[in-house]
Amino acid sequence: MAGQGRPDTKPAGLVAENSNSTTVDREQAAVAKVENEWLSALTSANVDAIAGILADDFVRPAPDYGNFVGKKDLLSFYRSHLHPNSSQKKRIENMKVTIYASAALARGTLVTTNAEGAMVSRLLFTDVFVKREGRWQAVSAQENAVTAGSPPAH
Repeated sequence: MAGQGRPDTKPAGLVAENSNSTTVDREQAAVAKVENEWLSALTSANVDAIAGILADDFVRPAPDYGNFVGKKDLLSFYRSHLHPNSSQKKRIENMKVTIYASAALARGTLVTTNAEGAMVSRLLFTDVFVKREGRWQAVSAQENAVTAGSPPAH
């Protein structure tokens, strides 16, 4: 995805005992690819593409409202709130993918910048995937705003 940065897909993963590092690398790359497709779909307001990434049983917390939101409601929200011509750019940084047999966690930072390149926001994210019928699907996601700089060194 042009301009979105290349995620790190080489962290150590925990997998079933009979797996090897080539399998882990391939699965990590597959999950990272889905993450980048998801970000591309969000930035282009392609709700149909997002629908294909989210599992039918996808649920995410909506802390501002004190509840959880399922796939149907999230897609409805996106249809009315996403705009493809935003001057803001988004990129994933420092993404690590960990594989747990048929489940995966993708953790990283989503950075948003304005037209001048100044940072608008940083969100830490954790996305949960399950491999079903040969493809990775998101079953949950959570973002938390970074509200301070780096922690002090010890």
